[in-house]
Amino acid sequence: MPIPTNSGPAGNPAEVPPISDDELVYRRLLRAGWYRNQENPKIPLKFFMPRPWVTVEKPGDVDGLSVNRASLISEFDASKRSDTGERLPMARFAVAEVYRIGLTVRPAPSLDDLSHAVIPELNSLDQRDSEKATQMEEWALALRNCSVLIKSL
Repeated sequence: MPIPTNSGPAGNPAEVPPISDDELVYRRLLRAGWYRNQENPKIPLKFFMPRPWVTVEKPGDVDGLSVNRASLISEFDASKRSDTGERLPMARFAVAEVYRIGLTVRPAPSLDDLSHAVIPELNSLDQRDSEKATQMEEWALALRNCSVLIKSL
């Protein structure tokens, strides 16, 4: 199967293979002072948390934390914002580590991005419950600790 990109022809989401334990995933990180001004910056914990619920119109990440499957997208294409094309730094981590932490990764392909997947346990609905939010912070910390920072190419 050809590697789909965020900006090129995609394909049929029904044809996306299941996620395997030996895959890697990417998480795009918006630029900020933490990244620009350090040689080896520590990724802020907030990048491993879902966008919070604000209102019904702005529900945050109700499906879970978005990632891209490295087996289905190039590192270069994964680093690009879909709205502006700007290339961003990314966190890379293994699906096996996600499972070890006690989380799952579920394919969530779209017509324009077959590599899209989510970590459903890290969602904005559960984040509204303080007990669940505390657990989510622990998971986010564990994800950060097993991640490698990839600076934009």
